[in-house]
Amino acid sequence: MKFRSARELIRALATAAPEEQRRIIWSMTPADLLALDADFESWAHRNQLPPPDQGWRNWLMMAGRGFGKTRAGAEWIEGLARSRPGVRMALIGATIDEARRVMVEGVSGVLSVAARNGSRVEWEPSLGRLTWRNGSEAQIFSGDNADGLRGPEHDFAWVFTFEVESDPSPPTITAILADASGGKIAASDQRNVVGYAAYGDAIQPAVQPFVDHFGIQLFDDGQSLRAPTSASFDCLDTELGCSADLQPQPRAARSQVAARSLPTALTVEYYDPARDFQAAQSRASIPSALAKTATEQLPAALDCGFARALTETALARQWAERDTLRLRLPPPYLTLEPGMFLKRPNDTAYWTVSRTETDGMAVIADLHSRYGSFESMASDPGRVLSSPDVEVQPTQLAILELPDIDGTAGDAPQLSIAASSAAGAWKPVAVQIDTSGISQISQTAALPTILGVADTVLGDGQSILFDERSSVDVQLTSHEHWLQSCDDDALVNGGNLAAVGTELIQFGKVETLGAGKFRLSRLLRGRRGTEWAMGTHGAGETFAMIDPTRLQPVPVPVSAIGSDLSATALGLGDDAAVPVVHTVSGEALKPPSPVHLTAEFDSAGNLNCSWCRRSRSGWAWIDNVDAPLGCSSELYTVQLQGSASRLELQTNVASATFRAADITTIGSGMVLNVTQVGDFAVSRPATIQINS
Repeated sequence: MKFRSARELIRALATAAPEEQRRIIWSMTPADLLALDADFESWAHRNQLPPPDQGWRNWLMMAGRGFGKTRAGAEWIEGLARSRPGVRMALIGATIDEARRVMVEGVSGVLSVAARNGSRVEWEPSLGRLTWRNGSEAQIFSGDNADGLRGPEHDFAWVFTFEVESDPSPPTITAILADASGGKIAASDQRNVVGYAAYGDAIQPAVQPFVDHFGIQLFDDGQSLRAPTSASFDCLDTELGCSADLQPQPRAARSQVAARSLPTALTVEYYDPARDFQAAQSRASIPSALAKTATEQLPAALDCGFARALTETALARQWAERDTLRLRLPPPYLTLEPGMFLKRPNDTAYWTVSRTETDGMAVIADLHSRYGSFESMASDPGRVLSSPDVEVQPTQLAILELPDIDGTAGDAPQLSIAASSAAGAWKPVAVQIDTSGISQISQTAALPTILGVADTVLGDGQSILFDERSSVDVQLTSHEHWLQSCDDDALVNGGNLAAVGTELIQFGKVETLGAGKFRLSRLLRGRRGTEWAMGTHGAGETFAMIDPTRLQPVPVPVSAIGSDLSATALGLGDDAAVPVVHTVSGEALKPPSPVHLTAEFDSAGNLNCSWCRRSRSGWAWIDNVDAPLGCSSELYTVQLQGSASRLELQTNVASATFRAADITTIGSGMVLNVTQVGDFAVSRPATIQINS
C-alpha cells in the first residue's frame, strides 16, 4: 500500500484495525521507516511542537522521562537552523559533557535529527560549535559555568534538563515553617509531607496556606511566632463574669458564624508524587442546600490519602470552629495564650483560645470550638489526565452575505467568513481572500462558527406567522457544537437566528437526531427581508448560526458588487483546501422589498396601487407609525407587466395610479411589481397578480 505522505500514513495507522496496522508496518521498507521518522511533525504529539500562537518568548516543556523532550528540542533547533540562514543559537546543558553527549551527539540530538532531515552540519567538538551550510550556528554552554554566556549574542536558546534539588528526606511541618520564615516561626508539629515549595514576596503569603490547612496554632510573643505552651485549664463556675469595676457582666457570650459564609464543598489543589508530581485535586463536601464552593491552593507534595484527610479535616474544621465563646476571667488567667485549651464547667470538650485581652485585672478570652488532628485516609491517586493527540482536521469555510441586520451597514456590503472544524479543539486559521485580482490574508474569528449543512430541503413558506409545517435537518461540522430550543419570548428578542442557504430563519424547537444532527422546527421564516429566498432551497446548502462574535467580517467596497470573492483556508489540515467562491450582491445595501401591496380598479377603470415601505434601518419599529426611510430620498419604481407590453413609472410616495387608457394597451395577465430605489441598490420587487 502506497501513501503520498507520512501524515497520510499516520492517519491510516490511527484508524486501522490492529491486524491492518501490523500489515502496514510489516510492508514498510527501511527507507519508508526512515522517512516516517524524519517527518517529525506528522507523528509528534502536540506538546512536542512549538506553541502555535504568535509572539511567544518562552516555551517550557516540564515533563518526566520518556516524554520526548530531547527530540522535540533538537527538532526545533534544527528546523530554525535550516529555515533561517545565519541564525545564532545557544545549547545550554547542566554541564558541557551533558550538552555534548545528549543535546548534540545523542540518539535524539541535533546531529541525529539533521541526518534524518538530510542537512549537512559541521560539528567541531573542540569548539563546542555546530555550523550549517547556510551560515546558521549553535554553540554549547553549561549551567555550571553561567559566566560563559556573558558576551555572546544569540537569537534563540535551548536550555536542557535542569533538575530541582530537594531535601534528602521528607520535611516536617516544623522544619518547613522555620525554613520559610528564617527561624521566625517555631511550631511543634512533627508531621511530614513529601515536599513543599514556599512562594510569595513576603513570609506570610508563603506560609499562610500551610498554617490554615494544617490548623497550626501560633502565638506571637513579641519575638517570634511560636507554638503555645502546652496547657489546658478547667475554669470554675464562680470565676466567670469577672469585671474590674465590680459591675455585673455576662458569664459567657456565645455566638455562631452564619452558615452562608462557610463553604459546603472544598477543593484543595496539591502535587501528587504518585503521578510524577503533577497537579492534583482533593475534594470534600457536606450535604447542604447552600451549595457554596471554595478552591484553595496548597503548593505541597502530598500522598493522595494524606491529601484526602487534610481536605476533609479542613472543611470540617471551618464548620466546627464557627461556634465562638467570650469569657471574662479573673487575674490567675493572665497566663492564657492563644492556642491553649480551656473547658467551662459542665462542658464535655475543651475550647481553643484564639485571642485574649485585659480589662483592668479581668481577662477577656475569645475561644472557638476545638477540632482535632487527622490521620491519612485510604485513597486512590487516580490517573493522569492525558493530553491526547488531536488529528488536525480541514477547516470548513462559508462566505455569508447578510442583509443589514442591525442597521449599521452604511455604504458597504456585509460579508463574513464562517469557519469551523470537525476537530474538538479550535484555533483560528489564516484565510486568503481574493477578489477583483487582489489578494489579502485575513483570519477566522477567535471562536468557531456553529456551522454545518442542511440534510433536507427546507420547503417554501410564509413570513407572517410561525411555520409549524416545515422543518429542516442540519448536520453540524463539529460534534462539540449543540443546538437548543428557545421559547417565543427569546425568538422575539432575536434568539436562534440562523442562515439556511440565503434565507435567515429563527427556530424555536430542536430535536436531537444523534451524531451532530438536529431537526429544527417551529420556524420564523424570511427574517430581515429574506422572504425572497424561501423558495430557493436545496439539499446540502450551508447552515450557520448568526453570532457576530463567531463571524469574521471581510471589508468589501461597493465596487466589488457583481464580482466573485473567494476564500481559501490556510490551516495545518488545509493542504487540499478548495476555495469557497461567492458572488458579491450587495445584499446589505438593498432596501427590503415593500409589503402590503394592493391594486384596485376605480369606477373610471384606473388602477390605484398602494404599499408600505420597509427600511434596512427600521427593524426596531418602535413608533408603530412608519418605518424610517433608511435612504437619502424616497423613490419607487412601479411596473405593470402585461402580455403585450408594460407600463413603468416612478413615484416618491407609497402609491401610484395607472390610467385606464394606458392599461388597455398592455394586454392580459397583468402583474404589478414595486421596487424601492435605495442610495446604492434597489430592493427586490414586491409582486401581485392583477385580476382584470
